[in-house]
Amino acid sequence: MGIYIGFTTSAGLIIDLDDMNLPKVTRIVDKLYQTHDLEGYLIIESSPNHYHVIFNKYLEWNKITYILFNFVKNSVIGWSINQMRRGDLTLRISTNKGHKPKILTVYGETDKLIKEYHTMYELFKKW
Repeated sequence: MGIYIGFTTSAGLIIDLDDMNLPKVTRIVDKLYQTHDLEGYLIIESSPNHYHVIFNKYLEWNKITYILFNFVKNSVIGWSINQMRRGDLTLRISTNKGHKPKILTVYGETDKLIKEYHTMYELFKKW
């Protein structure tokens, strides 16, 4: 077992989307972005067919949980339940099994939660 570096927040929506292709991820992200006015987003490939998404807008915890359980549903239900138990959301930013997270798409505003993520990503991207 290795050491992993993660980005953790309870101030905005971040999502771990596993076992799906990029077009499906993009559809989910675009719908969430438009439906909830999330200001901007990053799509990151954490490993093949595994993606992380960071939305820019700060949100209250009840809004975050509402979105995860009502709009994303089955795509992240197991991950969401584990995160909710802790009271925050975490995405890995370090290497795992030879895979480093790679930013694929930046869209919209990036001055809030995306900026926080990017600061951590740049600081620890060598891990």
